[in-house]
Amino acid sequence: MKAIFLDIDGVLNSYTTVLQNDKIKYSHPYVGAWMIADVYLYRLKKIISLTGAKIILHSTWRYFKRDRELVRRTLARANLSLYDYLPFSEKKGMMPKQKDIEDYLSDHSEINHFIVLDDESSAWNDERLVQTNLMTGLTKEKTNEAINKLNQFD
Repeated sequence: MKAIFLDIDGVLNSYTTVLQNDKIKYSHPYVGAWMIADVYLYRLKKIISLTGAKIILHSTWRYFKRDRELVRRTLARANLSLYDYLPFSEKKGMMPKQKDIEDYLSDHSEINHFIVLDDESSAWNDERLVQTNLMTGLTKEKTNEAINKLNQFD
């Protein structure tokens, strides 16, 4: 199975989209929904369509049920679904993202190929990181990079 460990901030939104939507954030029925931009959502859909990868949320948006549900509803707008999210343990607290992903992979042997889609370089330390930028989000170039990395072993 192919998987995308998905961050939200800096991937499905950007500084630009947040500024553009700032006027509606307090009137939106779901606080936070304004932060996920359709342009990036449909680029993610292109990745999924061309690779068959499953989406695993590793963003801080996974910590609260309300935020996870918001991600699920937003993905559904593009006919996408959340396969899973990295668990959060109050005992362990916030672990580095890479450690959380490594722990998840050790329990999920069905994943044989993955990428990490994140704007932080500390999220993963090898070529499986597709690093976006908080200023620009998921660009066309990064979309193609993700597709190429996920399909390179087909």
